[in-house]
Amino acid sequence: MASNLNKPSFSTTLLAGKVALVTGAGSQLGIGRSTCLALMAAGAAAVYATDLNSGNFESLQKAAAAINSECRVEGRVLDVTSEEETLKLITEITREHGRFDLYFPNAGYVDVKNINDVTSVQIDDKPSSSGAIVVTASVGGMNGKYADMPYCTAKAAAIGMVRSACIQLSKSNIRINAIAPGFVATSLLSSSAYAQKGEKVSQAGTEEQAKADFFGYRKAQGMSEDYRYYFERVAMPEEMANISVFLASDLASSINGQTIAADSGMTEGALAHECLGGIPEVLPLEITLN
Repeated sequence: MASNLNKPSFSTTLLAGKVALVTGAGSQLGIGRSTCLALMAAGAAAVYATDLNSGNFESLQKAAAAINSECRVEGRVLDVTSEEETLKLITEITREHGRFDLYFPNAGYVDVKNINDVTSVQIDDKPSSSGAIVVTASVGGMNGKYADMPYCTAKAAAIGMVRSACIQLSKSNIRINAIAPGFVATSLLSSSAYAQKGEKVSQAGTEEQAKADFFGYRKAQGMSEDYRYYFERVAMPEEMANISVFLASDLASSINGQTIAADSGMTEGALAHECLGGIPEVLPLEITLN
């Protein structure tokens, strides 16, 4: 797992004055929540966190106060599958602040299905876009081994949408990119139960319990928490948030229409054991100092 790798080091003025909307930000441990906190650390003026679950908004606001007390943090219940609800909130934000700069469509759920259980609902993916956009996709959209067909299909569609949207939005000077996380320790497994049904709930949880559930599930599936090679590691949500904030900022002004695989090299290293028969450490150079 990550240690100091997940600590943001952005300038506190990097996103000064920016107004952001993050969907899927209601869990106690997740990419959406971590993105909100990273946006605050980078100096955003307002961050709207949305989710079907409102139970963790209070703890998010408490965490925000310790990071950036000047940032306005709003928690809103939102069903992202409802175009009416989404447009209503975007309109409210724009009227309230006179601007709407950053959009992070991150909401989702996990429900593994085999091909015989698939319906058209699981494949339908209707993204909306406005402002500087960073989409949460998945390496599942790049490689079919990571999840079931509906999930991989939806994420592949999101990646394709990003490639096309960067052209369609260019006249409006809007950039759009995506991150494709690999294995990340989140509470997605527990939140998927109500998210799949579209139920609006208020269930608070702790980060510690979410981690215990996540790694407990991995252990039950025969996956170890330890790793031999870097590409086998499990990332933390903060690491994805750091990439998202970078892509949303002017530091990434020339990056558009791209999907960044954030899987620690897992996709590239998938066949490393079979093809290479083990990977040795790099030997240190012997340097003589005169």
